[in-house]
Amino acid sequence: MSRLKRNLGYQTVYQILAVGIPLITSPYLSRVLGAEGLGIYSYTYSIVYYFMLFAVLGLSKYGMRQIAQSKTREEVSRNFCGLFVCQLISAGLSLAAYVIYVTAFSAKYQLFFLIELLYLLSECVNINWLYFGLEEFKLTVTRSIFVKLLTTASLFVFVRRKEDLAVYVFILAFGQLLSNLLLWIRLKKYVDFVPVGAADIVRHIKPNLMLFIPVIASSVYHMMDKTMLGYFSTETQSGYYYNADKLLNIPFTAVIGCCNVIMAQISVLVRDEKAEEYRALQGKSLKVGMLVSSALCFGIAAVSDLFCPMFFGGAFQPTVVLAKWFAIVILIKTVSTITCSACLIPLKKDGIYIFSVILGAAVNFIANYYMIKVLDMGALGATIGTLIAEAVVMVTQSCVFAFSARQNRYHIRQVFASQIFLLPGAMMFAAVQWVNRMLAFRAAVNLLIEIALGAVIYIGLTLLCLLAVKDQDILPMCRQAVRRLTGRRQ
Repeated sequence: MSRLKRNLGYQTVYQILAVGIPLITSPYLSRVLGAEGLGIYSYTYSIVYYFMLFAVLGLSKYGMRQIAQSKTREEVSRNFCGLFVCQLISAGLSLAAYVIYVTAFSAKYQLFFLIELLYLLSECVNINWLYFGLEEFKLTVTRSIFVKLLTTASLFVFVRRKEDLAVYVFILAFGQLLSNLLLWIRLKKYVDFVPVGAADIVRHIKPNLMLFIPVIASSVYHMMDKTMLGYFSTETQSGYYYNADKLLNIPFTAVIGCCNVIMAQISVLVRDEKAEEYRALQGKSLKVGMLVSSALCFGIAAVSDLFCPMFFGGAFQPTVVLAKWFAIVILIKTVSTITCSACLIPLKKDGIYIFSVILGAAVNFIANYYMIKVLDMGALGATIGTLIAEAVVMVTQSCVFAFSARQNRYHIRQVFASQIFLLPGAMMFAAVQWVNRMLAFRAAVNLLIEIALGAVIYIGLTLLCLLAVKDQDILPMCRQAVRRLTGRRQ
């Protein structure tokens, strides 16, 4: 467990940076590139993203699981080489298909599509799944921090006006390529290049494709909103949605990062048949996830009226309503993401995962078409469609997993136990909204007061709730943190 804590620590450091950098760049880019410029990038990236998915198939989860469950260096090396050859084949085919698409069907934004070819090249050499499976998060975090700082500095130096949109796209795409290339520097320390035969490659195809089905379905309904907005609405509406979606994804990257660590750890516990330990870790993961996501959900909803116009600029006033809807998505998505990473993938319940995301994709497509095309609701329609789809996925995953076998019924109890944090979140939201109507200072001062007040209320009420139910997961962690802080002061 000490390794788990260390890896979570690395992820925490990275996520602080991952949250902090967009807080600096988003206001600048919103004012320089505007809603239309960001909308163009959002649409073109949503197209290239589909080809990126076919480049790596289901390796992000299948590859990590295979490496995590390999017991020797020889087994790791053989699995890595077989999986990477599969990746090269799929990436090569995807690259060829993308070149045909760009030259034949994308005359309108062809320059941006050509620059985004770098994204596909980066997927050809993407071996993050190896290091995640080996639980070597220090290396991936160090690399990511370096590249993020480099790209951030480049954005402020080279992107200065609306006409620099192509430069903006190049910086982001090249940054991702550089990030993936840097992982190859230390590769020989962990694996040996061994010859692989057809059997070593073929045995990975079916399970890889099986996990690709939910990956493509899930990613399609995450990107479908931006693509359908590009087709059925305007670039400006796409820009509103892009920034509101970013406001959700900035904090949610912390949940995803922790899930990668937890999935690798639970895969090892499942391999070693330590049922009680991995069930305890699943329950603790849900509680920690809901502790964080409840604060984010109700906090973002409470301060969005002040935060969005000040953060993105007055031209992005419509993102206020979108942010409130997206805040609810954080809660729902946390439960489904942890259920997937801590239950379905490590326990090889791939069928449940596949069914849930295909159902979610279908629901999202229908909801998007009706709200964006028929009702002409633009970005708001896409946001509501996302909320409905995420709710369907969450309910399906949790219920089907829990009732698929008697020994899985504990999951429903864990989900309900984690909802204790909704009460402190709701009371924080009500208090901050009431104070918002009373304050008459400048917007920035009001925002700081509301954030500070909300934090005090949420932490205080959460501790009272945990004490009332005699919690055995979060409270021991809090006591340990207090003891460490007290010890340092002494």
